[in-house]
Amino acid sequence: MSLESRKYKLTQDVYSLKQNGASVSDYYTSMQGIGEEIDAMSDLPGITTTTAHIATFLTAIAKQQEEMKLFQFLNGLDEV
Repeated sequence: MSLESRKYKLTQDVYSLKQNGASVSDYYTSMQGIGEEIDAMSDLPGITTTTAHIATFLTAIAKQQEEMKLFQFLNGLDEV
């Protein structure tokens, strides 16, 4: 399986993951495991020099990524 295929499959897994009666802790652990694998496949270049503007931008991107993970998590929680 190619890297792109694996990333696509993991992304599908994250979006389709549901709590389905599992404990919140188990559900979170499952989601976190998939997310960590996706993050490990990131091929973004490293940043060696930062300015205040770059730091602000990176902070905004990190916040956006965390919000997306939160929304995915909340979306998969059981109603009760």
